[in-house]
Amino acid sequence: MVSRWVMLTTILEEATDDPDALGQWFHPAWVPFAESGGADALVIDARHGPRYGRIGTFFHDDRTYFESYGSYAELLEATAEGLENNSAVDGVFPDVDHDGRLSWSASRGQ
Repeated sequence: MVSRWVMLTTILEEATDDPDALGQWFHPAWVPFAESGGADALVIDARHGPRYGRIGTFFHDDRTYFESYGSYAELLEATAEGLENNSAVDGVFPDVDHDGRLSWSASRGQ
């Protein structure tokens, strides 16, 4: 988490002097806590105010979207429901491989 945050804030500082761009691609007060296995990640908004604690999806080649979960608790509830019911969470399904590792895929049993 720390190395990802340092990398993203460094890129942000080097890429723009435009304060309006801050918070579209990445913001220093967003804390990455889960990765997709690529360069995308989930972030939690640690800025003070009404948006505090909401969960966003950071897309390295696009921007960050905060449309799914208003809090970490909501994300955990949706994840628990997906695991219990083998149902999709944000369009991906839980899958346990033959080694017992959990992964998420776009279709059941992949």
